[in-house]
Amino acid sequence: MDEKEILSIPVVEVKNLKKSYKVYIPRSGVRGRIKDFFKRQYKIIEAVKGVNLCIHQGEIVGYIGLNGAGKSTTIKMITGIMKPTDGIVRICGINPYNNRRKISKDISVIFGQKTHLWADLPVGDSFELIKEMYDIPEQQYNERITWLNKQLDLDSVWKQQVRRLSLGQKMLCEIALGLIYNPKILFLDEPTIGLDVLVKNKVISLIQEMNKVYKTTVIVTSHDLKDIERLCNRIIMIDKGNIVYDGMLHHFYRQYGDGSSKVAFYAESELEIEDFHSILSKYKAKVNSNELLIEYDDRVESVTNIIENVLVCSDAFYDMSIKKGDLEEIVERIYTGGKNEI
Repeated sequence: MDEKEILSIPVVEVKNLKKSYKVYIPRSGVRGRIKDFFKRQYKIIEAVKGVNLCIHQGEIVGYIGLNGAGKSTTIKMITGIMKPTDGIVRICGINPYNNRRKISKDISVIFGQKTHLWADLPVGDSFELIKEMYDIPEQQYNERITWLNKQLDLDSVWKQQVRRLSLGQKMLCEIALGLIYNPKILFLDEPTIGLDVLVKNKVISLIQEMNKVYKTTVIVTSHDLKDIERLCNRIIMIDKGNIVYDGMLHHFYRQYGDGSSKVAFYAESELEIEDFHSILSKYKAKVNSNELLIEYDDRVESVTNIIENVLVCSDAFYDMSIKKGDLEEIVERIYTGGKNEI
């Protein structure tokens, strides 16, 4: 099965998904309290208002939104933790709420602030317990441990008590534990919260490698939109219980961004400003030691033309990078009612 065929298989299907809560509204004053004793007042809160989405095998999807937008409620319904008020949810063709045990081997849910590790046990014992709980064959378990050890150096913490691990070590072990039975879908809720840059890079690299090697579908919710930019090609944006955007990240930049992009060129030795007179006069550019940085509007400028113009001036560059807009700035502008509001 090639990559196109893999991506054609839907593993998460959601149709008209809704979740409402009945919330008690207390009256004020003594009389109000007495009335509440005999007859309480309630109002209905719609946390999710008819969400529709389809996620295919092998995708890495960012699910973003403000606090209270409905992200966690949606994820809880998709994973079978919470029963929907209305709508249809299918995980690999199965209703997750009515078949939680059946889908348990197909999904893994990892929360940045919760743990599945046993605090008083060595790390290795937690993995052995999960092996028995999920009835993982010995050969598959050993192969998986070998692969995870190669990625994360689990040997260095294998015999350490979980409570003695650093936050970064715990998070890496948490993700490894969630992958040990090779789930088809990985749900990550704030996976890099509180982590330093080195551990964060390890987490992101592991997710990317796991998706590449095993075609694991990954759904990430995070307030750190830079992580979303690095991990995801597709984003789903929810606001007040409704999906307001579902599409490719580069389309989101083009549709709602202001066009601001940057391209940087790197040389091994210090650059001479005189060599780039035509570039500096034509573009918003600057030379910093061995780096040439050009800012441009990708709605009117072609990065291909910029590259060609730069290479005419100098062949000293060995690498380059392109940054298309800033997801955090665009999302903030949308939620605060900026000019590109959805």
